[in-house]
Amino acid sequence: MMAKDIRLTLVEDDPLFSQMIHFQLSSLSTDFQQIQRAATIKEFEESLSYFHPDVVLLDLNLPDSSGLETYMTVKHKCPNSAIVILSGSDDEELSAKIVQNGAQDYILKSDVNGRLLNKSVQYSLERMRQNVILAESEKKFREVFENSPIPMLTAKGEHFVIQMANRAFSDLYGGRIGEFNGKSLHGFNAKPEDQTSFDLSATRILKKLHHKSLSGDALHIELIANKLMTESDLYICLIIDKTEELRFQEEKYKLINSAQENEKHKIAREIHDGLAQNLVLMNLLFESFDFTPEQQEQQDNFAKLIKSTIEEAKGISYSLLPPELESGFLSGLQNMINRINYLKSQEFVFQIDEHINEDDFNDVDRFNLFRIVQEFINNSIKHAKSKTINLDIKRDETGIVYIRIHDNGVGFDQTKSTATLGIQNMLNRMKLASLNGFIESSPGNGTTLKIYIERAQEA
Repeated sequence: MMAKDIRLTLVEDDPLFSQMIHFQLSSLSTDFQQIQRAATIKEFEESLSYFHPDVVLLDLNLPDSSGLETYMTVKHKCPNSAIVILSGSDDEELSAKIVQNGAQDYILKSDVNGRLLNKSVQYSLERMRQNVILAESEKKFREVFENSPIPMLTAKGEHFVIQMANRAFSDLYGGRIGEFNGKSLHGFNAKPEDQTSFDLSATRILKKLHHKSLSGDALHIELIANKLMTESDLYICLIIDKTEELRFQEEKYKLINSAQENEKHKIAREIHDGLAQNLVLMNLLFESFDFTPEQQEQQDNFAKLIKSTIEEAKGISYSLLPPELESGFLSGLQNMINRINYLKSQEFVFQIDEHINEDDFNDVDRFNLFRIVQEFINNSIKHAKSKTINLDIKRDETGIVYIRIHDNGVGFDQTKSTATLGIQNMLNRMKLASLNGFIESSPGNGTTLKIYIERAQEA
């Protein structure tokens, strides 16, 4: 926009100063017909019916208005006009307030000249144009933000305090629009380990979180947060709801697990009722043979081999289908440990708090819990080359029951090693049984499995 195209209104009650400004503007080749003058706010408001300015040169102290009130009135009437203040007093506090409220420039009357006016008008128009573009951009962003089918929010600070959230977020978490403003995103966390602060040095944050809606429904979400460059600790976030996807995965795991368990039961029965029984009959037949004294050593070795094979077949059958588990989880554990200690290949130390009883496992998937412990022990014996296994079951001061198993085997580097099939099986079973826990290991320090169980509150 060239100077001669500018539509300008001068609001000034001093006729001499007004004439001087008029003259200076005219000397800048501004079309005289594009300048409107007003001595009061009332005259200015009346002029708006036929003349809408691009720029307003405004004296704050008028016969019918003064100070900040004058500016706010003009801004309200002409929100898209650039407003330049012409003040007779150097009031820094007032000038700061007016500029903070959107004035494009603040000039002392004693400093006014044609060149300064020209720069101020041109720069004010450009700043106003940029503000309009920014306002339109913000409007479009807000429309996209508010109408997005994906839950979105803006969050500030290391605890991600919500500044605003869209309708999709409110629908997902079960609240009203605006209800979440000022609340930390941590307030929805369902797990204590998710309470850690966010790293504000990162420009992009990706996190999987376990949340709860306002009604208590479990939500498994993926947080994608991108830092806004305008502020160092402000992020715009997408919330990807993975609840149904994970539910589907859990159902799939349950079906696969059920099929595997059925197959294990079938194999266990075949071994117990078929192979093991045949070995028992073979042993009876062998004992009926009449060996010569010279064959006594071979007879003893063969007898030991048959008995060892029978024990191994029964052990495999037991591992696949532990009958003792029917009498309780703790009983099943004790029988499994007794069998291992009987073989004397490893030392198994089992310690249990005196107040722990079978009732502590009433609300737990005991079968999968038993399988997890069993899988850990099998890994320790076959792969970790451990000589000692410790199993502790204790209750802490909050009432949570902890199961901790530790072996003194070779261990592995969790940062480098890919999870083995055995570890994957344990983790999958923990998901299936909705058990909280973790596996820790490092080279030379063995491996630890810890599972914690919180009993359901009685109604």
